[in-house]
Amino acid sequence: MIKINLVPQEALEKAAKQRVIILVGLGIGIFVSLCIVFLFYRIGIEKSLTSELNTAQQELNKYKTVVDEVNRLKGITAQLEARKSTIENLMKGRLVYPKFMEEFMSILPPPIWLNSMNTTTSPDGFFVNISCISYDTLAIADFITNLQSVPKFGNIEISGIATAPGSKGIDTFSFTMTFSYKALQP
Repeated sequence: MIKINLVPQEALEKAAKQRVIILVGLGIGIFVSLCIVFLFYRIGIEKSLTSELNTAQQELNKYKTVVDEVNRLKGITAQLEARKSTIENLMKGRLVYPKFMEEFMSILPPPIWLNSMNTTTSPDGFFVNISCISYDTLAIADFITNLQSVPKFGNIEISGIATAPGSKGIDTFSFTMTFSYKALQP
């Protein structure tokens, strides 16, 4: 069978153009609709993120006040610890000199007496510089031996033993001695 087309060519072209225009318009409409949907989707995401950001900012401000309070309390704790440490150090050192004198006098032989005593503090005790007089050199040797026998005494040095005529015809020996005393030894 043979087909005969009785519709003029211009009408066919016009109809084809209308279909193309309709298809292009439909495509543009779909594209614009998708853009509008995408725009509303983006606006929704932006509002959601803005809400989350505001919530997170409020939570951060709440925690910031808590952190500031904790830091303030840490500062107070550090001050109190420093005071406690000072009090403990004072309590430890309050009887150092009486204990030293008790130990020192127990090892000082009777024929020796002190002219002067100076102390200089050190981190673990103090250094002692004494000036003494004795009638007997053996008492000086006993004194040095006694100092060496007690572990708290160390760095014992004697210097300047001088002999001088004393009253009643007895010579006296004057000397100076330095040593360290470890007050905080366990």
